[in-house]
Amino acid sequence: MRIRFQPGGGAAPQGLSPGQCTWSDRALRPDEPTTICDSSASAAQYVGQLVQSGQYAILQVYNDGQGCMKVTRIGS
Repeated sequence: MRIRFQPGGGAAPQGLSPGQCTWSDRALRPDEPTTICDSSASAAQYVGQLVQSGQYAILQVYNDGQGCMKVTRIGS
């Protein structure tokens, strides 16, 4: 599964609009991917939250160097 997003304007505590993602401690850099990639069955745990207004998911990810933020863990 691939989910494209818009980068937030700052760190997550500064707030996000629908469709935005960012790091918990800083804004995304211009060269960082804006696509979340997850091929695991656990993706179903958070995808439902992402399509509901007012909902969000906390994902731990890393930049795989190939255009994706790979999900390693769901939750804080």
